[in-house]
Amino acid sequence: MKNLDFILRLKAYEVFLIIVAGGILKEVELDNLLFTAILNAIGMVVAGSWILFVGHRLYHYFPDIKNMNYMVFTFCSIIMGLSMIIGQMGSVLWHETMLDLFTIPGSFFIFFCYVYCLLFTSKLIHSVASAREAGSFDNFGILILVLILPIGIWFLQPMVNRAVANKPQEQAV
Repeated sequence: MKNLDFILRLKAYEVFLIIVAGGILKEVELDNLLFTAILNAIGMVVAGSWILFVGHRLYHYFPDIKNMNYMVFTFCSIIMGLSMIIGQMGSVLWHETMLDLFTIPGSFFIFFCYVYCLLFTSKLIHSVASAREAGSFDNFGILILVLILPIGIWFLQPMVNRAVANKPQEQAV
């Protein structure tokens, strides 16, 4: 997984451009529905994957932070990735909403996974940036920045860059 370390070292404008490019790809409509569905799914994954990649890589840099269940985060990340792909392709190919595709309990479960990924990543960013473990409401500001990601990335990515710059790359597992 060391090949994903470049994400932690990207500058804020590079991540911003990647997220915006993913958002643009997500809205592309072409005559070929299958090609449109594939492009939209790629755009959805690109636009939403920064949260997941940063959570995974920062945890490998700083595994000694307690009160975080990495296995649940990994499971929720897989569910999020699959639901983004299936939901985006289903909405283009079959003109169905996510609620129609996953039903109400499935949609609540996907929402829980999304919230858990947001909380895990925001708590991890705050813990790494402040060099101490975040409490219950300490990471609320970071959580808001993660929720408004295209704007929040201008504040979050420099925090991640500073935290990773202090750690040697050989220590990453």
